[in-house]
Amino acid sequence: MKPRSSGPFSKILSRHTLSPRTANLITILFLILLPPVFFWRETLGWLTLGDQDALFWFLPIYKQVAEQIRAGHLPLWNPYMYSGMPLFAQPQAGVLDPINWIYLLGTTSRTLTLAQESSFAIALLAAYSYARRLGWKRRASVVTAVIYAFSGFAVARTIYPGLLHIFALTPLPLFFIERLYQCGKWRDVVFGSLIVAWQVFAGHPQPFLYSALLSGSYALFCAFFRQAENEVSNETDGQRFSRFRFLFRCAAMYLAGTGLSAVQLLPAAEFARQSVRSGWTYEMFTAHSLHPLSLLTVLFPCFHGNGRGIYHLPFWGNYWHHNEAQIYLGALALTLAATGLFCAWRARFRPGLFWGGVAAAAMLLALGKYVPLLARMIYQIPVLNGFRSPNRHWIEVTLATAVLAGYGVDYLLRRPESIEGKDKPSGITAAVCANIFAGLIALFSAGVGLFALEWREKAEAVVRKLPDLSHLPPGFLKEAGAEFYLPVILAVSAWLIVLAFTRRDRARCWYPLLLLVLLTDFNLYAVFAPISSPKRPELFTGQAIPAEISAENPELQRYHVLLTGPDADDFAPDWYYGYEMATGYDPLISARYKAFSGIDEAGHSYITSLVETKDRTLDLLSVRYVLVPKTLTANHPDPAARKIRAALDDPARWQQVPGITPRIDLKDYEVYRNLRSLPRAWMVERIDAAFEGDQLKIIRGELPDEKWNGFDPRRSALAEPEAAERLSAELQPDPAGTSENGQGKIISFARQNPHSIWIEVNAPRPTVLVLSEIVFPGWHAKIDNSRTGIYRLNYALQGIALQPGRHKIELIYRPDSLFIGASVSVANALLLLLLSLNGRQIRSIVEGRKGAGKGC
Repeated sequence: MKPRSSGPFSKILSRHTLSPRTANLITILFLILLPPVFFWRETLGWLTLGDQDALFWFLPIYKQVAEQIRAGHLPLWNPYMYSGMPLFAQPQAGVLDPINWIYLLGTTSRTLTLAQESSFAIALLAAYSYARRLGWKRRASVVTAVIYAFSGFAVARTIYPGLLHIFALTPLPLFFIERLYQCGKWRDVVFGSLIVAWQVFAGHPQPFLYSALLSGSYALFCAFFRQAENEVSNETDGQRFSRFRFLFRCAAMYLAGTGLSAVQLLPAAEFARQSVRSGWTYEMFTAHSLHPLSLLTVLFPCFHGNGRGIYHLPFWGNYWHHNEAQIYLGALALTLAATGLFCAWRARFRPGLFWGGVAAAAMLLALGKYVPLLARMIYQIPVLNGFRSPNRHWIEVTLATAVLAGYGVDYLLRRPESIEGKDKPSGITAAVCANIFAGLIALFSAGVGLFALEWREKAEAVVRKLPDLSHLPPGFLKEAGAEFYLPVILAVSAWLIVLAFTRRDRARCWYPLLLLVLLTDFNLYAVFAPISSPKRPELFTGQAIPAEISAENPELQRYHVLLTGPDADDFAPDWYYGYEMATGYDPLISARYKAFSGIDEAGHSYITSLVETKDRTLDLLSVRYVLVPKTLTANHPDPAARKIRAALDDPARWQQVPGITPRIDLKDYEVYRNLRSLPRAWMVERIDAAFEGDQLKIIRGELPDEKWNGFDPRRSALAEPEAAERLSAELQPDPAGTSENGQGKIISFARQNPHSIWIEVNAPRPTVLVLSEIVFPGWHAKIDNSRTGIYRLNYALQGIALQPGRHKIELIYRPDSLFIGASVSVANALLLLLLSLNGRQIRSIVEGRKGAGKGC
């Protein structure tokens, strides 16, 4: 039977048919230009595409990296947080990520928006390429790309640029594994390894690990479960598909990629071993698990509140922020994915079934502690147990939904005459299936929306009976409105477009409207979600410290923001950029520094004795100024707050700086000068032996032993017994009598660049130079150009033994892990270059044949 015409539009297209190559180029151009249009307000500069962490953590880190590179320095060390910490070894700094090279043009709201939109363009192209490799039509592949790149999960992760970068790249390793399955060419190993290395360089290890596990599962599936009678057998030049050869290539791709990125991996691993992640508890591992109730967010994006514009419901979820639990997919995407899974089951299409299994498994993993048996099992696996926020497993769910939706659209676009095999569903069957799913989702959405809006008290009572939600007060849904009725409208609209799209032989005619509805659905979330900021970060970066105190020598002082108590906010590094802080914000804070300073990952001072007279911690860290919230009054209801206020009234320790108010949003802070702050370097002539735990107690004035009452760090330093014995031997007077009378003197102290310090001293007798710099693997010291050792003193500070005389001391941060990693990376790069230039000869030697896959 001759198929019916699809209307005048189809007749016009039939007379102007494009070549496949031209059509593909136009599609790629469309996908590249789509993000600037999708985020049109940010593209025009009205808003900055990014908020929260993107502004106050990622952008300052990117700024440091860009400025150090422009100054001709390797960005190795960050002196501006936690009294110093690694920069290159900090994975999320993304020093080698090509997307971040945009910031070499300037670290502004414009470059941040450009980098974010570039990530979405890469995500679109990556998902499109993988779908095309699976055999989907161009139209179906575009649907896959749009759902993957613009779903709520991806859009909400603009607050985590590093995570978004890896999310964008995730389909590409699968694309090259698919090519290896179909073609088996070594050049795909080379290009795939470059993508794997790029994922490592992108900086967020958690999504990279999830992506690697997904790629490994996909490779095993292709090797052992994919081949079936109704699939095209992978044979080239008469050679049968070898699963072990295929797995070897896949493993080689990842091994070469990780080897190529060793320059980043080895320093990052060294950093991680020093961080609080090395002792992650189960409670931290399961923090921000996706609550089962939050599964409604796949249809109701502002279910937990915190939307903007037409949304008025305050945030009530048990996450730190709206974006952390965002998993929106929408009624249309879910309908198409369910249709694709049904078609895959009926047709015995194993890749489709694989992705259905991935979606189910990843959803269980995202639930975290709410599937306790599975979570406990994962917690026993090294490396995997070093991450929090299991909800980020929704990456896999998003990709699975996108792939299945593309498969569903692909089936609906094909005419019934082109479908072969009695086991394959006809177009009518697929259409009926799509209509049923769309109707069920619309009815479900209407039911939930009606229940939440018309029977609010009952809905609240149901929610409060669920685990971890009993604390919610009555009336938390009082202001709900568009949060529930708009998703219902969108679900009904999805049902209508599916009804039109599935009419026999009308799919191509209605496809543009289907794509438009899909884009509109996601764009409505992007417009009203807390993903953008009206602030221009370049206008307030580094503007927190008052000019009156910043004019003093910045190399001889540090600052601390006292954030403690129930109303404490998080530390915002961007406001203090350019000033060395004892405070900081970083989930990879050194475990030793956290224990020593009493400052946690968010900058909170969890030890209230820091400002007391007996506590010498801030003195040892050379903290000259402390910014104190005015809310810490003498009549504060919190006893800890009253205790801090009483300590600040000690005139021998603290002096309020009158008439000075911090700038930016810190008008409710007061500035106090620490009158006992130690210089950045000083000399002592006595070393006292004490174990680590006792050292902390001595420094904080908590050890009851009378020997340590009134510990004075200007006169002595604390060291482990073995180190104290060695240092005490070096402090013995010189038998030759070269020692002189008088006190040691620091002649000069200067930081030539962020990762090196120059000190000139005059030591009249054997002495120990103590610095307020943190001990960390990779620091090296020279005395008059001769290498010397660095001792750990006062629990976490650097110490150097000096002989009498005038000396020039250089301290430089140059981690061995960086140079070892660079050597491994260069070796892998040469191997990959050799493989790409001589692939045919190597294939001939290794395989004894020529690889020539059809369509590859």
